[in-house]
Amino acid sequence: MSDTGGERIEPFLPPSATDAEPAAAPAVPAPAPAPPPAAPAAPAEPSPAPAPTPSARSLAEQLARIEEKAARIEEKQARAEALMLRLEDKVQATSNLSGELARQSDLAALNDRVARLPGYSALIVTALIAAVLAASFTVALIKFLPGGIG
Repeated sequence: MSDTGGERIEPFLPPSATDAEPAAAPAVPAPAPAPPPAAPAAPAEPSPAPAPTPSARSLAEQLARIEEKAARIEEKQARAEALMLRLEDKVQATSNLSGELARQSDLAALNDRVARLPGYSALIVTALIAAVLAASFTVALIKFLPGGIG
């Protein structure tokens, strides 16, 4: 029904004799003829009066009301679907943001660990101290060790 674009389509009903209101049915059916007195038969139950048939106009009005209700239900369903799509987009954006924040917190922790490492100048000073100590120990071993190399 969403193909109609919001326009209401009226059904086409050709004019017929049923457009006129049906003749009023008698309120009480005529009594059944009395059975002959010679034959004792069970009394016949009167048949119910036939229900008056609704006119084409009332059927068309009922169909129009049903179509209007269906259109309102479709509009509500479309609004609910739009809300669900917006909610889905918000959830997706939030999950992306939380993933990005998690990556940034990992990067911040790594940056803190790297910042605590010694710098280039500290490494050069450490290498010079190690070289001087190694040379002085070697000289001390050669000079003071009995039966040393020299």
